[in-house]
Amino acid sequence: MAAFYLSSESARLFLTIRYTIVSKEVLVVIVRVRDSEFVMVQQHHHAFISGELARNFRTEFFDSDDYFEDSMLAIYEHDRSWIGMDLVPIWNDRVDAPYSFSDYPLLPKLLFYTKGLDEVQAINKYAGLLCSKHYSSFFVHADDSESKAFFLHEQERQSQILNELSCKIESLAIDFRWLQLCDDLSLYVCLNEPGSTKEQEHRWYRNGFRNSELFNSQSNQQLVARWEDRQRIVVEGKPFRDEFKIALKYKVVSKELIRLQGIERAYHLTDWTEESITFC
Repeated sequence: MAAFYLSSESARLFLTIRYTIVSKEVLVVIVRVRDSEFVMVQQHHHAFISGELARNFRTEFFDSDDYFEDSMLAIYEHDRSWIGMDLVPIWNDRVDAPYSFSDYPLLPKLLFYTKGLDEVQAINKYAGLLCSKHYSSFFVHADDSESKAFFLHEQERQSQILNELSCKIESLAIDFRWLQLCDDLSLYVCLNEPGSTKEQEHRWYRNGFRNSELFNSQSNQQLVARWEDRQRIVVEGKPFRDEFKIALKYKVVSKELIRLQGIERAYHLTDWTEESITFC
């Protein structure tokens, strides 16, 4: 498989970014903004929640168990790209907040995506295939040269793995939708304040979860989640076998502490908070 290359100008920019950021091991987080603080969830903690959600799905949604555990691994590991960057958050001057997964600079993000996908593929080829499909789906309509290069590189990776495995395309499509749904359900937990009303929820999920109809055991409609209270989430459509709990781990970092100490020290001075949330 051909290597993923940036243009010479982009490569020079990436080296500058790498020197100033990556060598310090950057934290790329999911950020929820409050009036006087930031709620910050590490990417890999979010991915672990995705895996815990997947482990509780009804098994009748899947037409084969040939790659069931491989798919589960992909869901747990789908944000492996960020594991090596879990010490120091960086500040986005433009919006006066920490960079999050949604606005992180493109060039280093693409390199980290590739590194993480290489690692997942080395662990398990089918998991690498699913994660590659997941990340390349972000760039289907990209028009810049670096994103296009990344997309083409991942298409080559996927073709290579498919040539090496004997998996059914129909089953692969189901497993891919499963990964994306578990990612979305975990983000629903991380991006919303506990107990949010539908009007208060993050706009991505107010009307349900994309491509989730397959996992609705009661109808052919999209799954829709809602907060029953601050500690319980109900997913309409009953995709799970039984009621279960997940642990959400995060830091609540004071804006005033950031002003006095800087984002790096403020983050490390802040203790972890962990709360239990029930899915039903």
